Amino acid sequence: MSDAQIRQILAIYYGMASFSDHCAGLVLTRLRELGLDEKTVVILLADHGDTMGRHRFMSKDFAFYEPAMRIPMILRAPGRRRGVVQTDPVSGIDVFPTLCDRMGLPKPSGLHGQSLVGRSEGKERDPERTIFAGQGTPSRNRMVMLRTPRYKLTRYDDGGSELYDLERDPNELDNRVDEPGYAKTLAKLMRELDQWERRYPG
Repeated sequence: MSDAQIRQILAIYYGMASFSDHCAGLVLTRLRELGLDEKTVVILLADHGDTMGRHRFMSKDFAFYEPAMRIPMILRAPGRRRGVVQTDPVSGIDVFPTLCDRMGLPKPSGLHGQSLVGRSEGKERDPERTIFAGQGTPSRNRMVMLRTPRYKLTRYDDGGSELYDLERDPNELDNRVDEPGYAKTLAKLMRELDQWERRYPG
C-alpha cells in the first residue's frame, strides 16, 4: 500500500474509535435519563485490537503483539469509587467472575478468570500476574503466549518462539529467544507455559 492509502486507513480507524467513544457516551447518558445509572453495571471492552501498521500488519492478523493484545477495559458500577486506574495485568476471562461478584451471584467452580471488584475499587493489587493466551488449531497452526509485566513469550506449534523484554523493548522489535543473557528467563517462562498448556489443553 502507498503512504496515502495507509494514512487513509489510519484516519478511518481513528474515526471509528471516536465514534465508539461517542456511542458509549450515548448509552451512559440514556441510562442517566432513565434513572438507571445507579442500578446498572457497564463494562466497555474489546476482543482484540488492530495492528494498524505495527510489525507490518494492518488488521487483526495472527499475532500476539501488543497492539492486538492490549484492549480497553473500563468498568463503571453504582456506588463505587470513580476514576480508579488499574495497571495490573487483567484478561477478558475476568469479566464473568467480576459480574458475578457485582450482582451478588455465586461463581461456578472451575472459572479461569479472577474477579476484578477489589482491583476496581483500589483495594487489591496483583502487579506480577501472568496472562496466558492461545490461538489456532493444535498441532497445525496453534500459538500460545505468556505475558508477565516485563516479558512476553510466544511459542508456535509449527516451530519457533519469540521472547520480548517489554521493559527495554516495548515495541517488540528484538527477539531475545536466542540470546544467552536471557536463557534462564526463557527456561522459566517455558516451564510456566508448559504447565498452563497441561492444565488447559487445546
